[in-house]
Amino acid sequence: LFSEKCLQGFLPQLFSRWDAIDCNHVVTIVLFARVFYSHDPNHDGSDWTAPSLSPSPAGGWHTVLLPLKKEFLDFQKHVLETQIVDGSTILFGQNSAASEGNVLETVNLALNLFDRHYVDRDLSRTGLSILIVTPGIGFFEVDPDICAITTQRVIVNGIGLDLVCLSKPPLFTVPLFQ
Repeated sequence: LFSEKCLQGFLPQLFSRWDAIDCNHVVTIVLFARVFYSHDPNHDGSDWTAPSLSPSPAGGWHTVLLPLKKEFLDFQKHVLETQIVDGSTILFGQNSAASEGNVLETVNLALNLFDRHYVDRDLSRTGLSILIVTPGIGFFEVDPDICAITTQRVIVNGIGLDLVCLSKPPLFTVPLFQ
């Protein structure tokens, strides 16, 4: 999951930069995954998304890290485990590889928030963007139809889309959608 690298490296550095330049952001953090369940090998997997937190914290960005760590720790209990008849818990699902994940579906979910960004603008919020943090290298296996729709929505709405890959960079240009 690379959660430690994200929670102890990337996010604290990002929040420190934001604090240093005294900027304001309205942030929604959404955790997402595609899970394959062992009982159905022909199933494409189930997509899981969970908005973790929305408002900008009053106590500073570093107060966000503790609830986010808890959310990462609870992921296995909520998504991968199931309770069987005798009351014990077993591991029932398996995370997909980052390349097989539901990245475009999640981008479209985020784009829904921006669909009517031009209505009743108060100009307190400008510069809409999406930042994706992935444990992968930036290669994604995607549905071509969803890729076309997502590309069109991002371009038409003028939304910036940044990708942060926590793995070592590959020898080819990313992101790459196949």
